[in-house]
Amino acid sequence: MEQLKKLAAQAVKFGLVGVVNTLVDMGVYALLMLVPLFRRYYVVAQVLGYCAGVTNSLVMNKRWTFAQREPMSKKQLAFFLLINLAALLVSTGVLVLTQERLGLGRFVGKAIAVVCSLGVNFTGNKLFVFKK
Repeated sequence: MEQLKKLAAQAVKFGLVGVVNTLVDMGVYALLMLVPLFRRYYVVAQVLGYCAGVTNSLVMNKRWTFAQREPMSKKQLAFFLLINLAALLVSTGVLVLTQERLGLGRFVGKAIAVVCSLGVNFTGNKLFVFKK
């Protein structure tokens, strides 16, 4: 039961960090959408926004969600980058699908993409990056 409570607390913290990451990601994406070049090449804006959110994620999840104070190992960093690359590929694929096939607006597609990458991110971070 204690394990389940700890997992639930981590999931809630991860979700709250995710909200902040999403605000960073969407904020960068929104700013880039003001530039005509990025409106045309929205996938580049997607990648840049995602990278800004990931940087925030690394710091907040390491320190707060998973309460790790020791320096990050090379293996841990490699896993973090791989998990986030997978999540980026999922979210970018969803964004392109919502744009090119479903004809949804740029921000609706972006919101759906963020939700789709959340599961990949939490599972990967919990099992591989910040495992005890």
